[in-house]
Amino acid sequence: MTCSGQACRILLVFAQIIVVIFILHILILVYQLLIAGEVVCRNLFRLLLNMLPAYFMAFGTTSSSAMIPVTLSQSVRNGLTE
Repeated sequence: MTCSGQACRILLVFAQIIVVIFILHILILVYQLLIAGEVVCRNLFRLLLNMLPAYFMAFGTTSSSAMIPVTLSQSVRNGLTE
């Protein structure tokens, strides 16, 4: 691949796919928070700001088991669970 010059093109396509996946993830997240905000009658951006520690924990540890306590505590703080 490198001799024919395709490595750069393949990496560019890979980067484009990652960007599309990231944008779709953000859109799905906003959609879910809109629904949650409507259910509990709260501001979407306030809910998002309160969930940031859980998102950073997920990004930093890449472990769903490690982020369960943080997600649960932030959800309780948002009033989404009891």
